[in-house]
Amino acid sequence: MIKNKLFLLALLVVVFVSTGNLNSLSVKANDDKLTNFEPAFLNRPNYDGRIVFSSNARGNNYNLYVADAGGGDLHEITHEPGDEINPSISPDGNFVAYAQNNEGDWNITVMEIDTENRWNLTHSPHNETNPDWSDWDRIAYQSDKYGNWDIMWKDAFGPEWDGGTSPDMEITNSPQNETNPAWGRYNYASMIAYVRDGDIWAFDDNMGQEFRTPASGGGEQVMPLWYPGDDIFPNSRGPALIYKEKNKPGLMWSGLDGGNRGPLLKTKDQNPRNIPVISASFGLSPETIGFVTKKGEIMAFNFYDRDNPSMIDVREHRGRIKDMDWGPWGSHGGHGGGFMGMGGGGNRNGGGGGMMDRMRDMVPGGNNRGGGNNMDNRMMDEGRKMMQEQEEMQRRMMEEQRKMEEEQRQREREREEEDRRRRDEENERRRQEDEQRFKMEEERRALELKAEQDRLSIEEERRMRELDQRREEMEMERQMREEELRLEEQRREMEREAEQERMEQQARMMEEQRRMMREEAAARGGTGPGPEGGGPDFYVRGASEEQYNCMVKTLGPPVVEQFNFRDPRPDEYERLHNNGCEGVPELFGQEVYGEDDRGFFGKPKTGSLKTGGPGEMMQDPTMLAMAGLVVTVGATLLQMARGK
Repeated sequence: MIKNKLFLLALLVVVFVSTGNLNSLSVKANDDKLTNFEPAFLNRPNYDGRIVFSSNARGNNYNLYVADAGGGDLHEITHEPGDEINPSISPDGNFVAYAQNNEGDWNITVMEIDTENRWNLTHSPHNETNPDWSDWDRIAYQSDKYGNWDIMWKDAFGPEWDGGTSPDMEITNSPQNETNPAWGRYNYASMIAYVRDGDIWAFDDNMGQEFRTPASGGGEQVMPLWYPGDDIFPNSRGPALIYKEKNKPGLMWSGLDGGNRGPLLKTKDQNPRNIPVISASFGLSPETIGFVTKKGEIMAFNFYDRDNPSMIDVREHRGRIKDMDWGPWGSHGGHGGGFMGMGGGGNRNGGGGGMMDRMRDMVPGGNNRGGGNNMDNRMMDEGRKMMQEQEEMQRRMMEEQRKMEEEQRQREREREEEDRRRRDEENERRRQEDEQRFKMEEERRALELKAEQDRLSIEEERRMRELDQRREEMEMERQMREEELRLEEQRREMEREAEQERMEQQARMMEEQRRMMREEAAARGGTGPGPEGGGPDFYVRGASEEQYNCMVKTLGPPVVEQFNFRDPRPDEYERLHNNGCEGVPELFGQEVYGEDDRGFFGKPKTGSLKTGGPGEMMQDPTMLAMAGLVVTVGATLLQMARGK
């Protein structure tokens, strides 16, 4: 581009010197007076290509309009009742992607500009806005599908082109909001920038890596735009980002190397940084940028003119402009006829022509519209021929570049196809592995189920055996208890028989004893013991008749007869005593306390027996005192032993 400018400058100097009219040169461009020829001619904006913008010129909603970059040939290309905003022109200039809400939610639509043939790229019940067209056929956009804004993309000519559908391809999926996607250009076409909560981030598709750009800072950066050239200024290196600081006018720039950043331009008389910018787009040359002001106007400037850049209003319709995009003419032909503007576009009203036509307009009388042409026709023809050759060479270079770009895109598509094939093969391999793993898992579960069933069967057999064994044991226990009961009954029966035998034997012995006593009494001259015998002695150890009769009356004959073999028990003594049977204890050799008998600490109960047993001792106060004394002395000795 610089070489072209130097060539044109040299050509004009030759022409002007040959005509002798250098000092009389006067220049007028869209009513902006340019005081210096070289900055005005070399650094004015390049108005090649065309623009698409959204405007509310009809007053009720925003529609899309298309015009050449100089503002001519303006016409409306959408006529829907809703809003159409955020236009993005395809790299070949034939199509435009935009956001529209004609069905209620915001969706992305793609339109062929010259035919107005269109199709919806998204169909979701969510919102998709801010599309941006890459150097290839990808269109990135922001979507609130997952509750907050994320960046996604689709192929512009995918299934939707034929009425089908395809899934959204995610670039980001985070809890933060990512908005305003912007693809890189040319050598940086694999990068995409976006705004995350006020900071500018970028994603490199080749490296699969996300990073925060040096353009970020303080959460105030919005509207990223990649510089389409190599170096935005001589002191920068590599790609650069154009952006806007939120709530501040003007535009800023920053290199990705982080070494340089600052305002996009400076000026002497009017500072474009003070103009509120709401949308921006580069023209067909890297030094030309167009932008929409807060007032709804489209303006353009060449930011290489550091001293006094031209700022030209290209708006030629009534209405408030919301946003815009600048792109080339499509394959259907267009205004300007290429880089230098030689040929083509002449049939459009308001056409600005090419570089040669603009140069003719700068020469007094050079447009043959009055005053005559003072330039030598032969020189103009020669200059036009040289310019045509230069343009042809430039066209060949651009064609070669487009060819190289097409080859690069073809390689990228082949690479993507290879990647897709590899992904499909990998997915197929994983599917087969999953199926094999699922089959093996099913077999393992079947084996485990069979093993569990076998274990339960064995456990059931074991329980049945244990139950049968328990039944047998219970039956044996029952038989043993029955046998024990039978033996116990036999033992009791034998004991009863033995007791009966003993009682019968005892009765025989008593009868024998009575017989012997009667015989003994008869030998002494009596008839026998007891009342029946009539003798003086009675049958209980020589008891008197009164005593015998009292014992029989109190205890009964069977018990009294036992006194020949045992002494009366204490309770029997008590009953005999209470019934007034006197002298019975002494009859059996027991001592009885008299009224005068006293213990050491008192007198016992009258008539108590001196049995010497514990009960008798507990009734004797003397014995109680002795027992207490013994206990006290023992406790004292025990305490002394413990203390020692």
